[in-house]
Amino acid sequence: MARDSVPVNTIPEVQRFVAEQDRLRQFRQQNLQFFQYLEQLAKDYNEALAAARAACKQRDVSCGPIEKTSVKTTYDADVMYDLLGREAFLELGGALETVQKRSLDKKRVDFNINSGRIDKDLAALIRKSSSSYASNDEISIPEVK
Repeated sequence: MARDSVPVNTIPEVQRFVAEQDRLRQFRQQNLQFFQYLEQLAKDYNEALAAARAACKQRDVSCGPIEKTSVKTTYDADVMYDLLGREAFLELGGALETVQKRSLDKKRVDFNINSGRIDKDLAALIRKSSSSYASNDEISIPEVK
């Protein structure tokens, strides 16, 4: 078991999910031929969709169900500076900035939080923890437009 892992029967929502997962597995086994056909159909569909999207993107057009929804223009200041040099860069719209970046030593901050030198209420604002979870992907049957 993973760290902080509890048995399935301790969380009703997980218990329900596992029951639904088993029900889906059983249904799949009972209808194996259909699911094999559906998987191949989905694979062919996804390959054709990817190729169609790539072709439209390469041509920079909308076509049929593939719609170009936006255009984003980006500018690279470093490339402009390298190509034009400092003087032309500044004259033609470039700017040089000094950016101050703050950083901290996590071990020292943890030590100072644990020793009480940083108040626990402030520590809750300074240090955040978040957990990542791995699980099954959602399933869906896409509606074909």
